[in-house]
Amino acid sequence: MAGCWGRTPVTLEQIEAEQLALPAVYLTADGREVIMPATRGDVIVVPGSRQLAFRAYRCTAPACPNRERGSADRPFLFTWPDPLWNVNKQGQLQFDVVPDRAAETLRRGGLPEPTCPGCLKLHDTGHQTAESRQRHSKWVVYYELPESAARYKELDEQYRRQLQAMGRQR
Repeated sequence: MAGCWGRTPVTLEQIEAEQLALPAVYLTADGREVIMPATRGDVIVVPGSRQLAFRAYRCTAPACPNRERGSADRPFLFTWPDPLWNVNKQGQLQFDVVPDRAAETLRRGGLPEPTCPGCLKLHDTGHQTAESRQRHSKWVVYYELPESAARYKELDEQYRRQLQAMGRQR
C-alpha cells in the first residue's frame, strides 16, 4: 500500500479510492493490532487465522477516564465488537441476519453503538436516555493512524484543487 503513495492520483475517482483505501487499525479480542486498508470495512478476519478484528475507536470526551491510558504515541484504543459477526467453516466472514438487530445485539452482550469502555462505567446505561446516549456516542470516533490522516489531508487538498480547476467546489 505504501508503494502506491509515490504516485499522484490523477482523477477525482482515483483520489477518492486512495482516501478510502488508507491503512486503518483493527483490534482483535485480545487487543492485538492489525493494520489493513479501511476499505475492508468495520470487521475483518485476521489473515492467516480465524480470528475477528474490529476497527479501532478512540474517545475524545474531555473527562474520559481512559484519556491517560494510551501509549506514548497512541491514545487508548478500543473496539465495538458486533456479536452478530462470526467466521464460518471456510474461514470467511459471516453475518447473522436477524429480524431485530439491536435487540439481538444486546441479547448477545453487545452494545447498540460504539461506546468507550471507560465512559461506559461512568454512566448507568440501563437508565440512560437515548438523548444522553447519543450525546456520549459523539465523543467516540474511528482512530486514524497519523500517517493516514496526513495522507488523507494531502489527497483532500489535491481533490479541492482539481475541483476548483474544473469550476466546482467540494
